[in-house]
Amino acid sequence: MYQENPSAPPTNDVSDPNGYPADGHGTVTRESAVTRTRASSMWPNLIYTVFSVIVAIIAIRVIMKLFRADPSAPFAQFFYGLTQPLVAPFRGLFPNPALGGGVQLEINSLFAIVIYALIGWVLVRLFMLARSRSTATSIDRVGPRAG
Repeated sequence: MYQENPSAPPTNDVSDPNGYPADGHGTVTRESAVTRTRASSMWPNLIYTVFSVIVAIIAIRVIMKLFRADPSAPFAQFFYGLTQPLVAPFRGLFPNPALGGGVQLEINSLFAIVIYALIGWVLVRLFMLARSRSTATSIDRVGPRAG
């Protein structure tokens, strides 16, 4: 642990493994370090949750189309209206083959699922990379520990 006065009793300061202060400006209490960790882990979880919901509702759309849900039913109208803006950028990209008996396989929606999942994954990875670089930078700025 990093201490200004070696004869002082130990504190609840959080330091990096080398004993340097965690923030580069002095010591950080355990409570503030835990709060910072919770806040920084909240964003990846939020991103994963949002993109998981998007992928799930598009998957339900694909299943409804596959089982020929009646488009005039209120629930189907609601769901198709909800997912329409999400699949609109992919409309017309691939032909949607008819499988017989009016069953339609929405290749565009399946492609949208893959793309949204990849976007969510890339955003979380970018966030994690930025967070790890900022942590490394703050540790690099700390000078050697006083004797």
